[in-house]
Amino acid sequence: MRIITLKAENIKKLKAVEITPEGNVVIISGRNEQGKTSVLDCIWLALAGADASKGMPKPIRTGEKKANTTLDLGDLVVTRTWTDNDKSYLKVDNKDGATFKSPQKMLDALVGRLSFDPLAFAQQEDKVQAKTLQEFTGIDPAPLDAKRKTIFDQRTIVNREVTQLKGQLDGMTAPGENVPAEELSASEVLAELRSAQDAKNANDEKRRELQGLARQAEQYRTEIEGMTEHIKKLEEKRNSINLLLDGINRKGKTLRAEVTALKDPDLDSFQSKLDGVEETNKDVRNAKAYKEAKAKYEDKKAESEKLTADIGKVDAEKEAMLKAAKFPIEGLGFDETGVTFKDIPFKQCSSAERLRVSLAMAMALNPKLRVIRIADGSLLDSSNMKLIEEMAKEQDFQVWVEIVDESGKLGVYIEDGEVKEVLEGVAV
Repeated sequence: MRIITLKAENIKKLKAVEITPEGNVVIISGRNEQGKTSVLDCIWLALAGADASKGMPKPIRTGEKKANTTLDLGDLVVTRTWTDNDKSYLKVDNKDGATFKSPQKMLDALVGRLSFDPLAFAQQEDKVQAKTLQEFTGIDPAPLDAKRKTIFDQRTIVNREVTQLKGQLDGMTAPGENVPAEELSASEVLAELRSAQDAKNANDEKRRELQGLARQAEQYRTEIEGMTEHIKKLEEKRNSINLLLDGINRKGKTLRAEVTALKDPDLDSFQSKLDGVEETNKDVRNAKAYKEAKAKYEDKKAESEKLTADIGKVDAEKEAMLKAAKFPIEGLGFDETGVTFKDIPFKQCSSAERLRVSLAMAMALNPKLRVIRIADGSLLDSSNMKLIEEMAKEQDFQVWVEIVDESGKLGVYIEDGEVKEVLEGVAV
């Protein structure tokens, strides 16, 4: 559906115009302040109604009391009228003459957001462009972007802790293989030392006892030898002493066997052990601190790796979603910063690429009413105009382009609110 005829009277700077466009590109030319923009605004005012009027609070030409515009779209005829009491009236008839009861609702279904100036898309802010493209494709990566950001921020914190723990671990000395698992108790070592000392003292006491018995036996033998001459007299005494000696011998034999079997504890080793308690405990503490630091480091490192994997999953999910989306032109997409074309930020693309994308967006968003308006067409060079012609012909669209021109030799020439001349295949 496209414009067959445009009629307008007293719209903004227009007095009365009637244009029957031909071809895919309709050039509206003329000097400034002659009504070129008003011609294109007539299309927008007729179709968009209140949305268009927000930017044009006074559509009626100064000095007039009534204005109207009519668009013959082939299957539909749209007529909108304004009166000086700020009232507007809309009428939409089909080709059979039937009138629609909810005309604006029907027109809203025809009009795309960018259908009346695709260059507006190129001039939008990054976020607005991305939102427009998301609405077109029907996908919204915002939840995935938010999820990714949450995981990314969490991983940043974890990685900071990993770095700190790694630095702490690098500043420590790894424990030796012989470091005990737990710290030693100095009191326990002292108790062992005292117990060993008591055992040594008991052994020494037995040695002294043995030595005393030996001296006593020697004394008795001396007495026996000295009493040989008095043996008879001293028989009873000798027998008694012999008995004593026998008892001593028996006891001495037993005690000698015990003394021979005695083994003194190594007191020096206990002293060495006691002297090394603090050093050993220091090694134990260092070993425990090292193991704890290493465990924390490994845990945080594992957590960071998991978060990295989660980010990869989110990225893969988003990539799959974007691959499944149907974009109006190959190479178009968007990321967290905005719209991209061939993986390059849209604002960094060439003017031709931006124009191509904007036209493709406008055409895709307006499949029923195949009409596009381009204001400020004077900003387009010959290459861009050629591109517009090619895309309009290829997609069978009608593109209305406003151009400042004083030659009167280009398109529909507007002067003082009226059509002065029609050139290049555009007829009135």
